[in-house]
This record gives sequence, C-alpha cells and structure tokens, in this order.
Amino acid sequence: MIDLEAIIEERHRKIWGYSDTPLLILLCLAIFFTVSWLLPTFLYVPVNVLGASMEPTLYEDDQVMLFKQGKIGFGDIVVAHAPKLEGGRGKDVIKRVIGLPGETIRFEVKNIDGRDVYIIHRQKQIGGMAVDIMLQDEFYVKNISFNKEFDDGDVYTLGEDEYFLMGDNRGDSLDSRNPDIGPVKREQVKGKALFIIRGGAIFPVNKIKL
Repeated sequence: MIDLEAIIEERHRKIWGYSDTPLLILLCLAIFFTVSWLLPTFLYVPVNVLGASMEPTLYEDDQVMLFKQGKIGFGDIVVAHAPKLEGGRGKDVIKRVIGLPGETIRFEVKNIDGRDVYIIHRQKQIGGMAVDIMLQDEFYVKNISFNKEFDDGDVYTLGEDEYFLMGDNRGDSLDSRNPDIGPVKREQVKGKALFIIRGGAIFPVNKIKL
C-alpha cells in the first residue's frame, strides 16, 4: 500500500529543506522592507481632520487616507501645505479642488427669486474655445454665505501648475480665496483623499464629475 503522506512529506523536504532557512529569512526581510517602502511612498499615513471647513463631507476627528501619487482632478479632496499660515511656519489644509491648471475662476452673486445665488465660473480651453462651466447649489456644499473672502467679481487665473482649493463649508473655510493660501502648486499637494475613516468604519470618497 502506497503511503501518500510519506511521499508528500518527502517532496516537501526536497523542495524546502532546513538548509534553506536563511533564504526564507532573507525573503521575509525583503518583503517587509519592500512593503515598508512602498506604503509610505504611495500611501500617506491617515490624516486627522480638524475644524468644520469641510462639512458636511468631513467632520472633525474624521481621518482620511491619502494617495500620494497620481493625477489631481476636479472635485478631489486634497491635503496641501500652505507655507504662509501660522505666521510663516506653514500649515497643512484639507480642501476640495475647484479649479485646475490653466483655468480661470470667477465668482458671481446673483439675486434669483429673492435669494442670493453664489456662482463659481470655471473657464477652460477646449479645442481652442473658451468654455464656461458654472457651479451653483453644489450638493456637497454646506454653507456658502457671503463673506469678504468671497467677493463678487473676484477673478483668479491659474498657472499651468496651480490648483484652486475651497472648503465645502464655504462660509467657514480658510482656502484659496485667502491670499495667505491662494492657488496652490502641485508640489504643495501632499496627496488626495481616497478613503474616509469615521467611527471605526472606512468608506471611499465620492468622486465629483463635472
């Protein structure tokens, strides 16, 4: 009668013997150091959300997991470094991308049916033509009350490596409308949020398409 168990055990000994233990240790170390390098390179540590500037999308004590690489698109939530804040010491801010490189951002306030409507005009070049895209009553915005940092008629022309950032809580957000932040360059962006961690649950950030 053939002892299958003995045959399998013998084959295992031939494939991987005790003499191969150092190789196994080196393999494990290589995997460990590779993962230790890859994760910090492509994924930023969870970032804590402070303040109410991104409500109702993000709340204080939420965390976001950032992807450090890749293209930044309209509607992405990003963490960027603002070097002029905190008396020149600099501070990281988390905001939403409202304007992309090469676009012109203009603010307008209209009174429609007895209420003030705040409109953001995004002018971009498509096929050599200037196309105006209007943002108003965005579903992800909590508060767009008028304030001095949201002046009617303000115009920002973005360079080829600049992004315009705004908080979803428009009436309570320190963002690119403030000259201490202004449009940010790609090198200032530390990453874009892929996941939100809240109350022990994790869920993806909804992509805004426009």
